[in-house]
Amino acid sequence: MSESLWQAVQAEVDKQRGQAKRGRRPDQTSAPSPVHSEPTDDDRKEVRKVEGPSTRPQVRELVPTSGRPPERLIERRPYDFYRDQVFWLKETKLDLEKRYGQTIPANAIVQLALDLLIEDYKRHGDRSKLVLKLIAKET
Repeated sequence: MSESLWQAVQAEVDKQRGQAKRGRRPDQTSAPSPVHSEPTDDDRKEVRKVEGPSTRPQVRELVPTSGRPPERLIERRPYDFYRDQVFWLKETKLDLEKRYGQTIPANAIVQLALDLLIEDYKRHGDRSKLVLKLIAKET
């Protein structure tokens, strides 16, 4: 694992530990079960619409798990991963959980990795890993 990615994961673990010290695991939500109505003015929590078995949208509370700002909405998308990437993700997740005694969602690792890739592209543009690996085909 690269040094900057490792530092970012450690920072994420520290943020999640802060939530755990307040008596809540980062993957726990205090959300009620999904409801079939829009939130009232009293509800100032981040919400998303989720298509359920019926065509009526459901509203769910979102609690950030990766330390990202609460205004970022979660959107589910199917993507394909290489088997070795999935194995690495599972092994690293378990290793971090054993090492730090903290539950770390695999989604948080993937979201953090994507944020780091975005940051690299914004910072380096044509010399970013994204361009060099996928466009220029450098190894």
